[in-house]
Amino acid sequence: MLLRGFLMVNLELTTNPIGWQDYFETRTFDRYYRAPRMYGVGGWISSDYSKVLALDADFYYKDFHENERREITYRIEPRWRISDRLFLIASANFQNGFDDIGFVSFGLNDEITFGRRDRRTVENLLTTRYSFSPTMDLFFRLRHYWSKAVYQEYYTLGEDGNLLPSEYDFNHDVNFNVLNVDLAFTWVFTPGSELSIVWKNVINQTGSEIPENYFNNVESLADLPQLNSLSVKVLVFVDYLWLKKKHR
Repeated sequence: MLLRGFLMVNLELTTNPIGWQDYFETRTFDRYYRAPRMYGVGGWISSDYSKVLALDADFYYKDFHENERREITYRIEPRWRISDRLFLIASANFQNGFDDIGFVSFGLNDEITFGRRDRRTVENLLTTRYSFSPTMDLFFRLRHYWSKAVYQEYYTLGEDGNLLPSEYDFNHDVNFNVLNVDLAFTWVFTPGSELSIVWKNVINQTGSEIPENYFNNVESLADLPQLNSLSVKVLVFVDYLWLKKKHR
């Protein structure tokens, strides 16, 4: 729906009333997981981008007919056009999965182990761009992605796609972080020709120790090694037909 003031509103209802055969989660071609029935509700709003301040936001809820399994996803993304040359976008994305079911590992005799886990994913993104001129700008992006999974129970996948009790007891809890910083300068010095200078900084962490909260997790990134890279690229457009005509 498009409302007055150019506010866009979207509402969604989804359902899978009989479940489905999931061949992707098993990580093999000839086996499937019999996924449960599901229904979901959600939607998003997007305000007028021509205004100085604008907002995008969405919310989705899914409920599965399996234990207490459910999933909640939401996003908030304000946009600020500070001037005709400078704008800023801040985005916060959250996904929480409770009693989520998913693949864990392969075992002997083609045995496939699944697990029941609580998942949480947080992605924060800050993007800004400054335009010096119509042909020259500076782009900056700061992104932190954090995902963790804590397992409660393991299962063996049956030949019929159903989950069977298992004595599997290895620890597969995971805590995953990626912190990216990107800074890029771009200059179109002639039509079709471009100079770009890009600096990237990356911190990547994977472990099994689960931090108490988000802020403790961020603090742990300060002591990790960083990967820095600098690249310079020049693209030059050559008009072959013009050169051919010039040398006649």
